[in-house]
Amino acid sequence: LQALSSLLSTMLPTHEPPRQEPAYAPATQSTQSQQGRPQEPVQEILGNTVDPLLRMSCSAVPSKMSLLSGGLPFGFVSTPFADGGGDPGTWLRRTPERCQKCGAYRNLYVSVEVTTGRWACNFCGAIATCDDLRGAGGLEHKELKDAVVHFAEGGGDIVTAAGRPPCVHVFVVDTTVRAKDLQSCKEDVVAAANGLPPGDRIALVAFDSVVRIYDLTYQGAGRARVLSGQESPSKEQLNELGSSGASLVSELPAAAENFAAIVAALRPPVRESGRKRCRLRCMGPAVEVAVAIAGGCASHRKRSGGVSPPGGSGHVVVCLGAEPSVGPGAFAGDMA
Repeated sequence: LQALSSLLSTMLPTHEPPRQEPAYAPATQSTQSQQGRPQEPVQEILGNTVDPLLRMSCSAVPSKMSLLSGGLPFGFVSTPFADGGGDPGTWLRRTPERCQKCGAYRNLYVSVEVTTGRWACNFCGAIATCDDLRGAGGLEHKELKDAVVHFAEGGGDIVTAAGRPPCVHVFVVDTTVRAKDLQSCKEDVVAAANGLPPGDRIALVAFDSVVRIYDLTYQGAGRARVLSGQESPSKEQLNELGSSGASLVSELPAAAENFAAIVAALRPPVRESGRKRCRLRCMGPAVEVAVAIAGGCASHRKRSGGVSPPGGSGHVVVCLGAEPSVGPGAFAGDMA
């Protein structure tokens, strides 16, 4: 019995006492443990940040040897119109505070004394004093909590989640794909346009070997302007598109029906023989045209007195079936 007891004692797991919290734990952690709430895991702000709206194929490695011979394709899936979880917005209408010694902006890594309003630069260590940091609400400033903060000086509209100025969305569609794939792409484009907030404006650009800019304000049969895809649009053409960009876009939801009808009429190009579809893709000139249209609408807002921060007034959504093969930005023959 003694031998059996000693054998069981060596086989059974031993009981370890619970680990005590260190005395130097931060106050926030001790407060959470007292209230009985589970602590949230620390998320990395810079570096390998996990974005739920973006998926990369780098982590998808084939597990079968038969699939490794085909190589590992690189790509990504982005969801630009998904709900971001109700982010309150980070635009601030004031001049950002900066270090008087090195010029660094006040950020979430600086040390702050709420009793005196002083903060120490995390780059050079210089001390500065700000009245807005005094008191209990001194640590509630967005630049002390968020990694990315946008500042807009002067009057005008500020981009927020609750209310923002109308945004221009230019859809650029590649029509050289197969008819089945193009049909799926058209359904996704129409669904994305229908999911945009009311008041936003949309535009449509399609390309194969040429670039077609559709006029969404024209009711009835689709009307488009055709540009060459062999070279970039001239400066005069881009200026004309920029100045007339407001007339090429249409406001939602009034434009939804006309936009869906024009998108549904898109067809893959066909060669003269009628047997093989043309695979010439001039994505470069098409994107230049789309940026000119979005930029023209942004310039119109600036002239009207509003604030138009970079990237906050227009989006260009490109639906590409394969690599560009003609015009600026085309892949070389041995790379395509």
